[in-house]
Amino acid sequence: RCRLHLQAMTLADIVTGDGTRILPKALKGEVEDERPKYYEWPYQPSPPARDWTLWRKLLGSLTLPGLKSTLQQPLREWTDDETHLWLWFFSSDENTLFRRRQEGGFDMYRTRGRRFRPQLMTYRRVPFAVRDELPADAQRTRAYQAQPDEWKHTGSSTDELTEHPTPTTLAQRLEALPKEVRWAIRGFSITGDGVADDGERAAEMIRQGQAIAVSDGSFKDGWGTSAWCITGRQEECSYRLSGKNVVPGWESDQEAYRSEAAGLYAIVSMLEVLCDHHTITSGHIEVGCDGESALNYSIDLTKWVDSGAAHYDIIMATRAKVRKAPITFSFRHVDGHQDTKNPTRRLNRWEKLNVEMDEIAGDYREETMNHREQFRYAGEIEDSPPGVYVRGRKIVSYLGKQLYDMLSTPKLKDYWIHQKKQIPADQWDCIDWD
Repeated sequence: RCRLHLQAMTLADIVTGDGTRILPKALKGEVEDERPKYYEWPYQPSPPARDWTLWRKLLGSLTLPGLKSTLQQPLREWTDDETHLWLWFFSSDENTLFRRRQEGGFDMYRTRGRRFRPQLMTYRRVPFAVRDELPADAQRTRAYQAQPDEWKHTGSSTDELTEHPTPTTLAQRLEALPKEVRWAIRGFSITGDGVADDGERAAEMIRQGQAIAVSDGSFKDGWGTSAWCITGRQEECSYRLSGKNVVPGWESDQEAYRSEAAGLYAIVSMLEVLCDHHTITSGHIEVGCDGESALNYSIDLTKWVDSGAAHYDIIMATRAKVRKAPITFSFRHVDGHQDTKNPTRRLNRWEKLNVEMDEIAGDYREETMNHREQFRYAGEIEDSPPGVYVRGRKIVSYLGKQLYDMLSTPKLKDYWIHQKKQIPADQWDCIDWD
């Protein structure tokens, strides 16, 4: 009923022009007039207070802790084609607001005095000033009336469909990936024989069934990384695609298993882009990893995985990519750390690559762990089920159990500590409830 009253179909209908914050009117339950109407809405009077309390609680689950309006995950560029219906636009070059007129053209709103941050400035309509066309740099924005004759805007955003040129190289395609997957393929490089190519040799190896991929993870002090490579099966092949990443999530989410899973996700994400870029319609690759459980649950689609599993967000995302890939996968468990466990034995190709990936992941962990805010990504993962957030943090493992514990623990503590008085409060955390 709250959505119906506000005439909000999606979150984009109730956020600022730059997609970073929920509009004050949406939190207050007030209808915003200064946005286009795409539908004929039935009449819905303002719902009762209890409905608005639930509404604000729901919106609060989308915002950062302590910041009631700032979104955890800002919205990205506009992806619809409704620019011709939009009311407000902002030109940074001209520092001017434009409002679409019903009869055609655009009214102009300008500010006077020094130029500060545009969102903090007030704009007044320029009498008799009408522009037939928008400036080339004009972007969609949302504006509100600060005073009877003064307007402010809430930031602006580009139209995704017209802003970005079509990538032509493999590296450009990787750079253009959305952040939900781009985190996995950082540090991408092509090395060895044929480094001047655009991944063609890797594509041919996949088509011929001669490609292999190896990954490994590293974890220490709540910080995880992984490294991966795609190369040829032959011992003498020096050509490879490779990369490394910081494992997504917060410190409490991290463990060695998650790092192993992140490396496998990176491999299948890279393969997805490579297959699309080189129009690979059939082929095969064998994937190796020393994390046997992560390998089995990520690549073996005969195994059952759901949101009750450890690190289901990455595991299920990897499986989704494997399932829709145009190529087939096989996998093998690689014995890890063979350079130290068997220092006198000649290592096979898989073991050598595993040692290399372990070293790269470890070095990258040391390189990034003291700059966590710069490298951390804790948002959605492409092809993963939609995230469930509690107090601003996404649940990445054992979803049902964690939700049950969060809902039931306060009642249990009250019952045993305060009502029955059988468990001292300072001993509650010492009990293994499993």
